[in-house]
Amino acid sequence: MAINEVIFPTVPNPVSGDWSKAIELIEMAMQNINNPVQVNGSNIPQGSTFQVGGHVYYTDSDTTITGTLSKYVKLTINGTTLVPSFVVNLTGVTWNKIYNGYYDTSDNLYVFNEFQAYSSGEVSSLQTKEGKLSRVIKGKADITLSNYDNDSASQIQEGSVFENRGKLIEVESDVTPIGYSGISNSTLFYLYYDESAGAFIYSSTAPTWSDSKQGWYNGNDRAFFSMYKDSGGTLYQLKTKLQDQNNIKISNIETLNSGSSWTVPANVYRVKAIIIGAGGGGASGASSGGEGSNGGSTTFNSEISIGGIGGNKLTSGADSIDGFVSGNGGGEYSTQGGTGGQIRVLLFSVLPGDSISYSIGAGGAGGAGGSSETGGDGGNGQIILEY
Repeated sequence: MAINEVIFPTVPNPVSGDWSKAIELIEMAMQNINNPVQVNGSNIPQGSTFQVGGHVYYTDSDTTITGTLSKYVKLTINGTTLVPSFVVNLTGVTWNKIYNGYYDTSDNLYVFNEFQAYSSGEVSSLQTKEGKLSRVIKGKADITLSNYDNDSASQIQEGSVFENRGKLIEVESDVTPIGYSGISNSTLFYLYYDESAGAFIYSSTAPTWSDSKQGWYNGNDRAFFSMYKDSGGTLYQLKTKLQDQNNIKISNIETLNSGSSWTVPANVYRVKAIIIGAGGGGASGASSGGEGSNGGSTTFNSEISIGGIGGNKLTSGADSIDGFVSGNGGGEYSTQGGTGGQIRVLLFSVLPGDSISYSIGAGGAGGAGGSSETGGDGGNGQIILEY
């Protein structure tokens, strides 16, 4: 298993056998006509050809690349063969105009994804057609979710295609993201592609916009959607594709759970507000118990999200309904919980320094009953600001 030099015909005076050498040289040069992959995991695939300096080399069988797996492969001349090895970075590597490749000062050739290296800052400019073509797909995010129009769990659909730090990735089968159980209730969270794990995950860590990567990132992980987990911990609400958020580059997210006035920060001229009314309280499970109270309304800049309705007192039936958004109250043995508060998503034009008044609705009290039959209180309202 080796990457062997293809012997050139004798020049300037051909000798017997040079014709077959010339044919072989042409055949080896044609091996790259379909632009095959030259590095596959930890191997150089059989059939790969390389030009190093003024010489051509052909891989007669899959050849192992030595060293610790990385994005960059160095090809070192050793007699009439090439020895492939992984390297950590491209320090000292530059484009060679004579031989049209990336070389170091010892004339070793380097093989790597040029656009990915450019995105990582390992090379300062793009020199190849492939690298410049890859730049066209920078920021691509054709992600399709199942259940996008409702509150059920979603899968990333087969055929979705996106770019992550210079690498174009296609989803070959439906994928279920992981990490939902680790998200706190009543919390805004995000769908990420975790680069190191090669998996889609949920995280409550907010991403920031990267001009250089043309996407929403947290480190090397790219975010595509935001969602909201309800107080009952079962729903995926307010699904929003980040690229579609009115072209606002959102770098800050604030959650208001108390207080009455918010001051617009410097350099902020538009704010997206998610205004959530409080949940209604659940009815008591006692036969002589009371009904749940209505949840309070939440307001922001004179806009109102009405609180949920308290649960009605019934004498028989099933257990209370699960919470929704701010939280439904529910009696211990109640037949009806309170409803969730109204959710409104609004965009405001503001000026730095503006003071905006708001109020947070209080959750409705559960209906009075015995020690184990009092209805559950509704969750308080909430305001989530993105700017």
